[in-house]
Amino acid sequence: RGARWKGGLDGRRTRTGQACQTSRGDANASAGAKDKLVVVGGGPAGYFGGITARKTARNELDVVIVEQNKPLEKVRISGGGRCNVTNAITEPSELARHYPRGHVELRGAFFRLFGSIDAQEWFTSRGVALKTEPDGRIFPVSDSSQTIIDCLQSEATSLGVNLLVDSEVTGIRLNEEGKGFQVHVRRKPDRLETMIHASFILLATGSSPGGWHLAQSLGHTVIPPIPSLFSFKVADRDLTQLAGISLPNIDATLRIDTSSANPTRRRNNHGGGKGEVVFHESGPVLITHWGLSGPLVLKLSAWAARELAQTKYTGTLKIDFCCQGSDGYGNDITSVEKLEEVLLRMKTRFGRKKVASFPPPELHMPKRLWYYLVTKSGIENLDEAKTYSECKNLALRKFASALKHFTVEFRGKGPFKDEFVTCGGIDLAEVNMRNLSSKLVEGLYFAGEVMNIDGLTGGFNFQSSWTSGYLAGQHIANQTASEVRDNQPVASDKKKKRVHFIGIGGAGLSSLAALALEQGWLVSGSDIEDGPKIFALREKGAFVSLGHKESNIIDSSCASSILPDAVVASSAVGPDNVEVVAALNHQIPLYKRGKWLAEITKGFETVSVAGTHGKTTTSVMLTLAVQEVFGSVTAIVGGDAPQFSGGGGSMHGSSPLFVVEADEYERTFLEIASKYAVITNVELDHLDIYQDEEDIYDTFLEFISNTNEDGFVLICGDDIGCRKVIARMNSTSNPRVITYGFGEGNDWQAVGVHSSDGRTSFGIVWKGVMVGRVSLPIFGEHNVLNALCSLVVTALIWVEQDEASPTKSTAECPEGREKVEHAIMKAGTALAEFRGVNRRCQVLGEKNNCLILSDYAHHPTEVKATIDSLRENYADRQIFVIFEPHTMSRASFFRDKFASSFTKCDGVFVVKVFEPFRTDSSDASREEMSEMLAKDISSQQVPAVFKADREELIDAILEKLNQAERPGDALVAVLGAGRAHLIAEQLFHSL
Repeated sequence: RGARWKGGLDGRRTRTGQACQTSRGDANASAGAKDKLVVVGGGPAGYFGGITARKTARNELDVVIVEQNKPLEKVRISGGGRCNVTNAITEPSELARHYPRGHVELRGAFFRLFGSIDAQEWFTSRGVALKTEPDGRIFPVSDSSQTIIDCLQSEATSLGVNLLVDSEVTGIRLNEEGKGFQVHVRRKPDRLETMIHASFILLATGSSPGGWHLAQSLGHTVIPPIPSLFSFKVADRDLTQLAGISLPNIDATLRIDTSSANPTRRRNNHGGGKGEVVFHESGPVLITHWGLSGPLVLKLSAWAARELAQTKYTGTLKIDFCCQGSDGYGNDITSVEKLEEVLLRMKTRFGRKKVASFPPPELHMPKRLWYYLVTKSGIENLDEAKTYSECKNLALRKFASALKHFTVEFRGKGPFKDEFVTCGGIDLAEVNMRNLSSKLVEGLYFAGEVMNIDGLTGGFNFQSSWTSGYLAGQHIANQTASEVRDNQPVASDKKKKRVHFIGIGGAGLSSLAALALEQGWLVSGSDIEDGPKIFALREKGAFVSLGHKESNIIDSSCASSILPDAVVASSAVGPDNVEVVAALNHQIPLYKRGKWLAEITKGFETVSVAGTHGKTTTSVMLTLAVQEVFGSVTAIVGGDAPQFSGGGGSMHGSSPLFVVEADEYERTFLEIASKYAVITNVELDHLDIYQDEEDIYDTFLEFISNTNEDGFVLICGDDIGCRKVIARMNSTSNPRVITYGFGEGNDWQAVGVHSSDGRTSFGIVWKGVMVGRVSLPIFGEHNVLNALCSLVVTALIWVEQDEASPTKSTAECPEGREKVEHAIMKAGTALAEFRGVNRRCQVLGEKNNCLILSDYAHHPTEVKATIDSLRENYADRQIFVIFEPHTMSRASFFRDKFASSFTKCDGVFVVKVFEPFRTDSSDASREEMSEMLAKDISSQQVPAVFKADREELIDAILEKLNQAERPGDALVAVLGAGRAHLIAEQLFHSL
């Protein structure tokens, strides 16, 4: 191929004496840019990748999109001109299941890094209103593909992305030094050839053979492409004459005789004899003029694409036309036995009606289809002339079986038009799926259907285009010469203060970084790998580098080479970290999380929420309640809250109130000076920090002493640990102490707790007087206490704001009571819509009547509270628990308490102890500890086993569910603060 290129290798004229021009100028005119990205293909993946790369590394990367036809043409014709943007499925592993090719590779970080929710937010933030249809497909409200095209083209134009249309990339050559590319482009109208020097290539050519030829020329393997997503041709004219009939839901089994072929896969295989491959699906079906179509058929065609191609698209469908339905009394009639009863009853109900022209009303069967099924059944004593009373019982029973196992032969696939999908493309084994980079060629990336990825109908192919384009664009931007990000500061930014976060992608520091951006800081940071939180921070303007190095601090062009005003290091970062050392050498103030919180809360009226358990949920509830009553609040919490902006752990407001989750780990909450403090409970934990209970009580007492005397401390009077802390207080030198709980001795009391249909309501009593009642969309007495605490703090601050002396407001004072009732009522409206906190009793979903739930519980008290509330609210289900112990010190110290925390379960699976930081404990010792915990739990008459291997664990759970006393009526709760949530996701995917 190299011999073809005789001229133009340095960008000079090749045929007509004129260089190839883009719509914005010469493709090689870089305006001083150090790197150039050439995107081959102007489809959805190419546009999204080019936009992301340009936006993330704006001043250091030129982006050129080369398209040989019309840009975004597939977007225009998709969905009948409506553009099915994505799908409402948000759980990454569930989303991955909708890709016949790629479902294994996409289960990892792919959709976790940029999924359906991210795609929806991307478009809505740019003014595109979206709607979700009942089947989960998401479209623009305009019902016009042009809306999506306009959005992408407007974004590309505003960012300065260059576009070469009617131009074909005819060759890509590596530079002699092995880095960078020579991209040869031929313009179609005049066949003008030119060459573009590129640092990076993004191949996003969809199913165009030209893109695959380019990849092969660079050494990549291409899986041969064949059609996917097609209908089945049926020769039976009696069936095709029923064209237009649609069935909302049937079951179908596809059997393919492969005795003369050599099948390469068995995905979705439900058995089959020798030389036979079997696939099963459920869904709507449409009868057409040439055969069968609809979502069910398209899904089968996609999963079986390779096998069908090998057998020249021949196969047998066994269809269950009665897979759903009930009689007039709500009784299921989908089994053969129940269907027989329905047909036999017709003899007495409608005996004079002809069988072929009168289907049973319960089946909701179109009459034309019913007539076809009767006449095609071939059953003796069952023909179009017979009435129900004339038919023998045996004939009706046979027909019941035929309705459940009706056979249709097909020969060939239906015609596809402009919009179609192929399977095949770049072998995924040669692609790094975390960033879509080539494993063979440095600087080469892929996005969209050029790879061996294809999705089912319903927006899945577009979602993989958005995700792959985004990940490729992000990684390309990371590789630019000086790692500059979007919105490079101009000279005036030198006046801004800069903060650098080491370990910026973690749960704690990512929220602080997001808040710093909102507050006007220049934010830079580093971490060892990309992730969703880092991507979100970059979108907001943060400058994040991968890997730790001194230049991240002292040479970062993100802030015009100024040194940071502060460096904040994660607890996981040691003192020998190169960036920590650099900060100390340059005398830059160095902070841990607690000290930085103390720094940024100065000047605010800080509300600190502390406690061994429940502080994250309480902090989020309190933030939402205060925001509702006061209109604004700033907050930092320890979990991701769906109702916070961006779904993270921070909120930026304009009021003087600042809600902080005050963590007792490493005694960091002692750094914070609070005006108002909350203590939910006090119990021994963090054995690597606290020596004993006395140590932790003294530490919480010191936390209280840091509260302003003109403020107050709200503390749970029901909790034994809290009462011990109160008993240690010196009443003359501490702020006011107010108690809350269920007990009558508390200043504030929750009464009349009632749970029903997933909601919990309770009344609020203040000094013996009822001041309100609220309803929560969650369950559990611990959550009642969390909500009560949030409402009380909000009401007290509201009253205090209006009165010179807060002590004037008493239950006996009508004015004070009215203000409290108003605040409770208004704050209660916020909590009535509370959507929880991720990994706090988070329901991942339900499949096959098995509910999967993930919870952060890792202390025996938390474990017991979670299981007790689940047992109370899911009394009819069997409850199985997967437990991941968190730290060896906690597992060892609380062994006895853990043993008695699972008594209300039907079975427990213990996995290896998780250690969040580097410790001296070996894998063997952690496995041994988990095995001992399992034996301890078993001693309490609860079946418990230890499983070291993740796959063995999943298999054991599935087997347990199948053998359960009430199969298909279970709940699996995955508990732990480490990687437990990943286990929950994998289990949900495996159901």
